[in-house]
Amino acid sequence: MSRMLAFSLLFILAFSCKASDEWNFIRVGKDLSADPKWTSSYGKAHVEINNGKLKIMVFYHYGKDGGVNYEYTPDPQLLIEGTVSTSGKISAIARSQSSDAVPAKLHGKLKTWEERRLWEPNKMRVETYKQITFPMDPYYEFYGFLSKEITYETVNP
Repeated sequence: MSRMLAFSLLFILAFSCKASDEWNFIRVGKDLSADPKWTSSYGKAHVEINNGKLKIMVFYHYGKDGGVNYEYTPDPQLLIEGTVSTSGKISAIARSQSSDAVPAKLHGKLKTWEERRLWEPNKMRVETYKQITFPMDPYYEFYGFLSKEITYETVNP
């Protein structure tokens, strides 16, 4: 029993994010404004995961500043709040902040992995990826979030 408790605590700590980490965001869904078609929206998201609680604030991309820097909506357009289990399963509610749309129930998955490569003769580059996906009805929408953190470790020759 204590082994399971230790594993659960380790899992929760492994998936804790710093306050308001910035992640990339994509939404794929139907656009019914003219002929039905699939469209995508993207932007940045501030993701907070603490003690099994999840909060995501989504800021959509809407243009470029002088062709170089992307601009994002100043206020979050979508707010997702829920819980993350020790297995990485997520139950959440998504609320549009820019319309009176009915809140949507989401079920998703949090996944993390590392990619390691030798960077210099005595340095290892470690890329830690975190991914959150909310696949909705296959005929409706998909939300995806991705972050990457890069660290370096010294290795002995």
